[in-house]
Amino acid sequence: MTIVAGLMSRNGRPIPKGLRDALISVMSRNPHDSVRTYGGDHWLIAKIDIGALGSEACFATPGGPAFVLAGEMLVRNKGFDTCLDREVESKVVFEELCNGEVSSLQCVSGQFCAAMFLPADHRLILVSDKLGLRPVYYTVNREIAAFASALRVLEALGLGTEELDLRGAYEASTFGYPLNSRTCYTYIRTIAPAEVVHITRDAETHARYFRWDKLEPRQSHEDSLVPELVHAFEDGVKRRRRGDKHTVSFLSGGLDSRAIVAALRKQEVTVYSVNFAPPGSQDRAFGALAAGVLGSIHHLLDVPGSASRDSYRKQQLKAWIETTSSLDPKPERPHCIWSGDGGSVALGHVYVDQHAARAFDDGDLEEGIQAFLRCNRISGGGNSAMTPAFRNQCQGWHINGIREEIESLRRKLDSRSLHLFLMLNDQRRHLTDHFEKIDVDRFEFHLPFFDSHFLELILREPVSPFLRHAFYHKWIRALSPSAASVPWQVYPTHEPCPIPSDGQLRYQWGDYYGRREDRRIARSTALRALGDVFAANLPSHLIRRTRYGAAVLLSLAGVTNLGHVIRTGNVFSRCWRISQRRSSERETWQ
Repeated sequence: MTIVAGLMSRNGRPIPKGLRDALISVMSRNPHDSVRTYGGDHWLIAKIDIGALGSEACFATPGGPAFVLAGEMLVRNKGFDTCLDREVESKVVFEELCNGEVSSLQCVSGQFCAAMFLPADHRLILVSDKLGLRPVYYTVNREIAAFASALRVLEALGLGTEELDLRGAYEASTFGYPLNSRTCYTYIRTIAPAEVVHITRDAETHARYFRWDKLEPRQSHEDSLVPELVHAFEDGVKRRRRGDKHTVSFLSGGLDSRAIVAALRKQEVTVYSVNFAPPGSQDRAFGALAAGVLGSIHHLLDVPGSASRDSYRKQQLKAWIETTSSLDPKPERPHCIWSGDGGSVALGHVYVDQHAARAFDDGDLEEGIQAFLRCNRISGGGNSAMTPAFRNQCQGWHINGIREEIESLRRKLDSRSLHLFLMLNDQRRHLTDHFEKIDVDRFEFHLPFFDSHFLELILREPVSPFLRHAFYHKWIRALSPSAASVPWQVYPTHEPCPIPSDGQLRYQWGDYYGRREDRRIARSTALRALGDVFAANLPSHLIRRTRYGAAVLLSLAGVTNLGHVIRTGNVFSRCWRISQRRSSERETWQ
């Protein structure tokens, strides 16, 4: 299934019919989706499935327990040769959780979330994958517990949104995501990586079935580590394709999607690859070269940059996907798309530079944090959209947040601590927007760079060999000499590509779309924020209407470097608006 949500009474009273009906109505924005429900007077679990992964992997017995899964667990069997069927692994994990066991969960390598309810104990159990990539948001009070795999569901119901979490909203505007388990609302949290949450009438307990910070360190020789990681990656690809022989994959001009297509082609899979980078860019040209040497059937989508942040690109992608059903051979699961998300941070260590790594290895946490912030141009607390009083109040919150996350790790401080901070925060929240819109966009992603077994091998090693994509370049050559035979796009200050290329092509971290299209992107961003500026309920104690409005107006005029100001104003005004309407929403439950 795709989206899961549910309710549980904690005060002995039946769940109000209005609330049950409201939850079912907001599960999906696609009118063709049907919502399947399990439950009784005092509990409800609901789900929708877009059918991308095949089997639904859910079950329930009349008057008995119910189990629902979103995504894929990929539970390795005892021989470690294959993964269990989705339906089988769901029942295995369910039975173990009923008995307080987690041995199968400790063997998962996929991205998923799961929920189950045990009527005999009146117990709700929520489970996250090892990285927490597929989110579960939940809120608990004396009357009710509620959860959803999309935050918009709880927002629409007004459950847990009655108070703005200033720190969560500040972190969302500074980093692009809240840290730890925070959201923008005080009473809504997201369950942690590899966490099992038990909620009953009078208790809430948390346990971890796996901890990244407790991995036994290694220092492998490069000659053995490269082939080991090649094998682990290929194995992760094999497990995710579940025997598919024809599939769909993104293919950009970088290394991540190229590695995936290379692994698929080595396994003799027909790959329909797609690229939607602008004409004249390295991303587009290098992707086409990679398709040529790897033998994928390549398609170029012409999507303007000003449409890159709205639904137009997804609409174009969906339209192209539908045409693959008439191809021979056609993909077995066309709405499961292979994506290179995670590769640049997990294997390329893109947000860690030598200065930050050295400070952390020397045990200097404060200097390491400052070096990390400089490397990634994160300032925090100085955003001109904020009022002076709030700016003074939140000064240093971003530093405190990083420090708290790193100090909570149960390991010796070193550069891997910083990388773990990124994996458990930045990468954990990396696909939040995708899962919020999955009912509209109708895609599931295969994500082999987030394969837990692959990540374990990396996170046991010292950081230094991976910096600046140095190890990555050796790894891609071992994975596929063909993939490494044509140029690829590289990050600024990282190892250069050794293959010569056309110097006239536009660079992703330079003039990627061109100045005219950049101005259109700025205007598009400003138009979406324009309503906030004139809204009567703008949180004026947090956001300065004049500064926020000036940033919007300048962006409408084509100024392109004010997106961070607009993002801050948008995060606070949107969440404040939702928190203020909560009381009126609750009246409709009865």
